[in-house]
Amino acid sequence: VFALVFHGFLTRFPNISVLIAEHGTPWLPYALRKMDHAHLLGFKPKWGGQLPMRPSELFKSRFVIAPFPEEAIARAIDVVGADCLVFGSDFPHSEGIPDPIQYSAQLQGLPEPTVKAIMRDNLVRFLKAA
Repeated sequence: VFALVFHGFLTRFPNISVLIAEHGTPWLPYALRKMDHAHLLGFKPKWGGQLPMRPSELFKSRFVIAPFPEEAIARAIDVVGADCLVFGSDFPHSEGIPDPIQYSAQLQGLPEPTVKAIMRDNLVRFLKAA
């Protein structure tokens, strides 16, 4: 993530977005805070000119991430918003869920539009499938 942001990849290729899978989300608060801090200290991209916005905002506009089922989804939503989160399953691996309904149970208590966004709409938007 740091290299994509600070080496100018995202500014040089504005039509490319990134899906992060198999990493979970616990690292997000620290990483986004550190990227914003580096940016505020004047760290500039090596190529591609100035960043058009703070690194955390650039992340929110160009990345989607699949949280692991056992994670606190509410914490990830607090950090990046629901629009960056997508359902993912690594089934039949041990951390995968065979039935997506099981994953949606992790989202209980969230508004229905947020559940629909995480379970379907965000990935459709990312893939430009609609």
